[in-house]
Amino acid sequence: MIVKPLSEVKLGLYASQSFAKEHGMPKGETDLNHFHWIMPTGFKRTIPIFKYLLSHVHDDNIVYQSNYFSDMAGAITEGLGIGVVATNLAEERQLIETPFQISGHSEYLWFVYHRDLRSSSKVAALYQCLKESF
Repeated sequence: MIVKPLSEVKLGLYASQSFAKEHGMPKGETDLNHFHWIMPTGFKRTIPIFKYLLSHVHDDNIVYQSNYFSDMAGAITEGLGIGVVATNLAEERQLIETPFQISGHSEYLWFVYHRDLRSSSKVAALYQCLKESF
C-alpha cells in the first residue's frame, strides 16, 4: 500500500444558531454537563477529542449517538445539541463555535492505493486533483 497525505482536518465544538440562542454555550470545562451533546458510538469514541469529552460529559447529557459523522453533523445542524464538527463543514452549515474549545485536535485525510498502481497516470491525476481541492 502507498499512503500519501491529503489534508489536515481541524475539529472544533459547534452548535446551531438556534441551539446557542435557546441554551447558551459552554464557556469552560465546568459547564460541559449543562448542555446536550451529540457523540459517536463504537470505536470512534477512541478519537482523542471524543475521548476527552466523554471523560467530562455525563452519559445522561448525551442526547444523540451515531456511528456516522454525517448523522452527527445533521443532528448538530438541526439544534439537538453541541458536538464535534470539522471547521470547514461548520462554516458551510453556519454553525457557531463554542467559547470553550479543546485545542490541538485535528485529524488527517490520506490517499491510499495499491503499490501496483503507483505508475498509473489516472491515480496520479486523481491525487493531484484531490490535493488541489483541499
